[in-house]
Amino acid sequence: MNSEQALEFLRQISEEYGSIREPKYRNAGIDKFKELLERMNQLREYLKDDKIYKNLLNGISQAIWKIERTTNESTWRNVSDRGMNKAIHPVTNKSKHPVTFPLEWIDPKSGQSCYINEGYWDEKNFMVMDAIGYMLLLKEGGDKLPEMPSYIFNNISNIHNLELSLYYPEKNVAASNIDVNISAEHKIKFSDADFRKFTSQDLSSNQIHDLIHETSKVEFKLCFPVRMKDKQEKIYQMNYYSRFFEFGFINSQTRKDGIIQSREYYVTFSTLLGKLFVNNLLSCNNDWIESNFYMLPSSAQLFYRQFIIHHDMQYLQINMDTIRDRLHLYNTNITEIKDTIENNVLTPLVERGFLVSFEREDNSMKGIKYSLVIPPK
Repeated sequence: MNSEQALEFLRQISEEYGSIREPKYRNAGIDKFKELLERMNQLREYLKDDKIYKNLLNGISQAIWKIERTTNESTWRNVSDRGMNKAIHPVTNKSKHPVTFPLEWIDPKSGQSCYINEGYWDEKNFMVMDAIGYMLLLKEGGDKLPEMPSYIFNNISNIHNLELSLYYPEKNVAASNIDVNISAEHKIKFSDADFRKFTSQDLSSNQIHDLIHETSKVEFKLCFPVRMKDKQEKIYQMNYYSRFFEFGFINSQTRKDGIIQSREYYVTFSTLLGKLFVNNLLSCNNDWIESNFYMLPSSAQLFYRQFIIHHDMQYLQINMDTIRDRLHLYNTNITEIKDTIENNVLTPLVERGFLVSFEREDNSMKGIKYSLVIPPK
């Protein structure tokens, strides 16, 4: 095939796609769109920079994504806090590469140091935060999302005063400057069954308990993005370590042999980080995540949170070294690194509709980078 032939094939695919009535995803089966996508992929080598090719590829991919999303009407969606996804770099437990705590990294925007203290944080911990965050929003809205955004913090000074009051309560530091919204209590109660519903995970009661417990123990000192009352996102540099929440539980069903079959959990967002998290949820500083997202490989989930979910752009370029750093890919073999990124990260995201497509660009002077096409939100 040459470029002229590729353009002719593109014209034929475009005509077939254009002949489908609107809305296209309701007027053609998924097999038809996947067949068109396969033919488009065969043209990528020749037309990857062609605007018509990119637009058509995006349209076909979006149709597939919409069909898959609407096929199962019971598909659950969670909200995910943008601030959390931007601020936290995942720290995974890899036996061959032990971590020394506290672990430091540099926030790319502010250039300030961030830390995680005595605990790992991977895709499962992010999932816990998505689930309990959505539970809180539904409680605040009366079994539905709140109709209007609200805010805990008016400005950075509010956050600073709260932090001082939490860490120096005996001195009653800045108590007169703490807004009534800051002192409001935010807590939820849920069961094992609720957790399974919100995550679409078939976990035992012990597994759910351990996962929530592990998530509650991790302490951070972060540069945390917070949406203020003026609707602007501002970075708050935490001065002390904080957890996201405190939790307790009761055993609601126990077998005769002592095995716990179900529990009820009580989560309170009373910490500084918990208040920042709740503020962002209430102010609509969040994104939607389909429950099938949690079925993706762990590295694909972490990549999506680090680089994609909080962007509204349709095109993005990322250096391979940046991906290696964020996902802790320690292998020194470049070929194996590329295979891991493309086969375990990017391809699964394309197959599930979280990416439209990707291209690798090898440049001996500037290094390897990946160009991504992101579906519109």
